[in-house]
Amino acid sequence: DKTSGTASTKEQTITVSVGANKGNDREGEVVFTIGLTKASLAVKQAGEKGEYVVETLTCAEFIKTDGVTEYIISGNITSVSTDYKYAYINDGTAEVEVYQPTNWSEYADKIKVGAKLTAQGVYTKYTNASGKTYDELVGVILDVQEAETPEPTEMTLTEIVAAADATPFIIKGDALVTAVTAAGFVVTDGTAIAYAYAGSATDVKIGDKLAFSGTKATYNGIPELKDIDDIKVLSSDNSVSYPEARDITSIFDTYTNSTMEYISFIGILAKSGNYYNVTVDGATKMTGSIQTPAASLKAEDFDSKMVKVTGYYIGISSSKYQNILAVAIEEDTDYKYFGVEKTEISVGATSTSATINVTGNVAWTAASS
Repeated sequence: DKTSGTASTKEQTITVSVGANKGNDREGEVVFTIGLTKASLAVKQAGEKGEYVVETLTCAEFIKTDGVTEYIISGNITSVSTDYKYAYINDGTAEVEVYQPTNWSEYADKIKVGAKLTAQGVYTKYTNASGKTYDELVGVILDVQEAETPEPTEMTLTEIVAAADATPFIIKGDALVTAVTAAGFVVTDGTAIAYAYAGSATDVKIGDKLAFSGTKATYNGIPELKDIDDIKVLSSDNSVSYPEARDITSIFDTYTNSTMEYISFIGILAKSGNYYNVTVDGATKMTGSIQTPAASLKAEDFDSKMVKVTGYYIGISSSKYQNILAVAIEEDTDYKYFGVEKTEISVGATSTSATINVTGNVAWTAASS
């Protein structure tokens, strides 16, 4: 009932009034300013609903919420970006991106794949420029429990491919090398196939049977082996056979697969730094990308040439690259192609001519309307 008072040696009574509370317990503060100093009084009021408790949901339940109410979710971290400060967590029901929590730095050292992260916040759906949507929690981290590092167990390649990400493994004898790259090698046990990403070229050769250790991962939606170590060549010059490659040239823009299918496509190769991209005839949305080709393929010799690339499919990246681990690159002089630089040109009212570029290895004619 008073917002100020005069100096006095007698006690002065102040009445603090609050409305009836039909909600949860609540608390406020009254601050008295006395010159350069302050005094405060905490005012607590019980509510009919008692203490407010943030509800804990599964990830699947969380992504169906209203985007206003805060909830708590927990899950194992499946991927992390330290640059953009987000982590994906999965509790077995769904995956949620914990996006730029305000206290990221407090837990940064513990936020690693495999750790269990608990966060509190509101749900939001984010759509990027390509139309892909992400289920996100915006809020704070409550806890991160570092994952215990399990001992690697001996597994077959088929078992490894089916295992959860971050599963450590040892493989002995069943891994036959069917392709090599400048950053790893492809292995099969006759049933499953996987890319072992080593980060740089190794000494293994096609036809080697290997023993090695590593960790199961997923890259571009396809199973992958990483953290490759303790590579031992058990035998060499083993017979290697390949299935008939599926030619995806005519369906290049729409092709997708969750496995390492053996494929081929035809297009013009262009080398740019360490990148080897292939412009496929007829494709308008997607570009071929030869991932870290082995030196033995001499990919640089095919720059600006029409080529046929054969190898293992390893998914789509950046929404526009069809990636392949090449087994063979060969010039294709028989393939007939013709392309027009643009599908439309506009000229001004006073212009009397315009130019456009075409490329092709076939005779052509043009007519106008």
